[in-house]
Amino acid sequence: MTAHKMFDEKFYSKLLGEELDLIICLPPDFSPLYKYPLFIVQDGKDYFQFGKLARHSEELAVNEQIQKAIFIGIPYKTVMDRREKYHPDGEQNEAYIRFLAFELVPYLEERFPSFQMPTSRFLMGDSLGASVSLKAALLFPFTFGNVILHSPYIDDAILTLAEKADP
Repeated sequence: MTAHKMFDEKFYSKLLGEELDLIICLPPDFSPLYKYPLFIVQDGKDYFQFGKLARHSEELAVNEQIQKAIFIGIPYKTVMDRREKYHPDGEQNEAYIRFLAFELVPYLEERFPSFQMPTSRFLMGDSLGASVSLKAALLFPFTFGNVILHSPYIDDAILTLAEKADP
């Protein structure tokens, strides 16, 4: 197998008022002539470093178990930064979710060839990263059509959102 094309980018969010790091992971045979699903991954560095996301996704694509995709990892700066953005009660939670929907998605879809439909956009995360992913998908179902959740933290506010959501 050939290695994924991975590189780092900086993205300035007006909604958050800060610069964020992005880890971009393209399929080994990436071509601008082909369209790809987008996976936006909270805890991005952890998924690539500890979860071996690039290697596992390539194995699944080679075995035709998943489509070739573009993964965008968003690492957290500190444990406190992670809590402020990911926790449902975090001070930056709402702004972070708006950043995902209104700044990051348009940027990614302008930068990379994708299907530009909710069904081809995935949010992914672990624990609080899963919580913010689920909450974003519940609040913006016409932006995010899929979530991959690993051990999400669920509170009453998220349960209420889920109960009100259109299945």
